[in-house]
Amino acid sequence: MLSETETAEALKIGEATRSGVETLGIPHEGAADGTVIISVGVAVAVPSADDSADEILRRADKALYDAKAKGRNQIQYRPS
Repeated sequence: MLSETETAEALKIGEATRSGVETLGIPHEGAADGTVIISVGVAVAVPSADDSADEILRRADKALYDAKAKGRNQIQYRPS
């Protein structure tokens, strides 16, 4: 969770994290090319919305699965 973070900044942080993990080259037998990669799902909580924590987490989870379905090793965003 990144409280008080604008969407664009959250996406930059997510991408920096994804890229950083990829760059580390952590070996893993189960990985397609032998190294660990991550997918990131981003959802935003709008202060004026009546979103519950469960709803925000649900959107982030859907974004994560979108990233996995689109080939993994990427970041996806689900707006409110």
